[in-house]
Amino acid sequence: MEGELVLSGYKLLEPVHINLQTVTIMVPQDDFRTMPTIFEFIERYFDKRRFSQQYPFNTVNLNNRVCRDDEFEILYIPSRIDSTELFKIAKKSLLGKIAERIYKEISLSEREKCFNQFNSVILSPINELLSRYNLICESDMNDFWSFSKVIDLLSNDMEMYGTFEERSQYDLKYMLVDLFAELDTGKKKLLLFDLPEQGLSTEEFYDLFDYLNKKCSNIDNIIVYTQSSAITKIYEKPLCYHLVKDNQIWGMDDYDEIEALLIEESGSINFLEKERQFIQSLFNRSLFEKEYKEISDLFFTK
Repeated sequence: MEGELVLSGYKLLEPVHINLQTVTIMVPQDDFRTMPTIFEFIERYFDKRRFSQQYPFNTVNLNNRVCRDDEFEILYIPSRIDSTELFKIAKKSLLGKIAERIYKEISLSEREKCFNQFNSVILSPINELLSRYNLICESDMNDFWSFSKVIDLLSNDMEMYGTFEERSQYDLKYMLVDLFAELDTGKKKLLLFDLPEQGLSTEEFYDLFDYLNKKCSNIDNIIVYTQSSAITKIYEKPLCYHLVKDNQIWGMDDYDEIEALLIEESGSINFLEKERQFIQSLFNRSLFEKEYKEISDLFFTK
């Protein structure tokens, strides 16, 4: 799904416009406040119904239409993952939603067998004691959360991986991408990927995006926030790139005009090479404003 995404309100100093692509890339140029605010805004807007009710002037528009607060399933992958937090089996967690879906796919007869045994072996002796006080313990086989609290997430190969808490940032990010691709709630899915270079080797960086691209068909939109120019070797389309500077987002909405200026400046250089150099310059503000001053002044400055 592609189009113009407009966010206004919350902690934003002014409305921001994003040229939403299947993969949208945000490149900070000395502005490291705006994107964390945007990610937090999007996550809260679609995750908590009360957020939009309490703050009616906070809006998310897509192609001139206000988005419902239950329209998108959102996953925010932070720059550094806390495995104990993001891999909880809880009602609003990614793993919890998937586990509940799998549980509901089990037939009622199979669930009934399981709960009958649980009731006779575990609850029956407890209820025998509680009967003295006219009390009883019950379990609901239709409610996954009635027994989810007894589930712990552990590594099944301690020799290879160590404890689950010791998994690498690459492993954790890979697992989250895979799980989010598996999630099916009937909603559109938007992945917010905060990706610094720390914690990933060059090989892991490319492997992770190679896998992400394979899963794109199961994730509607991905917004990547990165300072790594290595991403230009993966995504070559200029339209997916945005600059983040001066509390604003600057996209490639006028790329036809930018392209014409690049052609004029290309000289003897192959145009595709000139375009590649232009995209790479986005990751270095001083270089960008020096080598592409006219473009910077016309399209990326207030």
